[in-house]
Amino acid sequence: GGVLTFTPDHSQAGQHSVTIRASQDGVTVEEERLTVTVADVNVAPTVTLSAEPGTAAGDIRIAYDITDFDDNPVSLEVEYNDGVWASASVEAAVVDTTDYSGAIIWRSRDDIPSTGGADVRLRVTPSDAGQGDAVTTDVIRIVNLLGDYNDDLVVGFDDLVDFIQAW
Repeated sequence: GGVLTFTPDHSQAGQHSVTIRASQDGVTVEEERLTVTVADVNVAPTVTLSAEPGTAAGDIRIAYDITDFDDNPVSLEVEYNDGVWASASVEAAVVDTTDYSGAIIWRSRDDIPSTGGADVRLRVTPSDAGQGDAVTTDVIRIVNLLGDYNDDLVVGFDDLVDFIQAW
């Protein structure tokens, strides 16, 4: 007796025909044909993030790149933490996308409307049929000053002008 070992990788899902031959002195004495079915198992997606470090205000852009070996549509869950993890307000949710590179725009004023400074991290979790591992950004210092309408981190005359023009 012997042992036949077959360790398929992700790309080998499906049915495979295997022929086992026993031979003696170069002559086949026994032959058996088998069908091996390799189940297609989902491989969870992964994501990498790129965010500008430092201090920011208002809408914050976080670039992402998704890898999914199955080429399934992928969704991204976005959360922020300024003490407790909470769902982040984003400009457009990333849901069932097959465009694996893009950017998330976090509307930080919707979640942290007025602060002289809060150290925040964003966490992004990819998922398709399975959930991937969450990835967290470095600390981003959020300064959403009440009255800073142009997000330049200063409340000044130009903000008053922006406010009046908006009316």
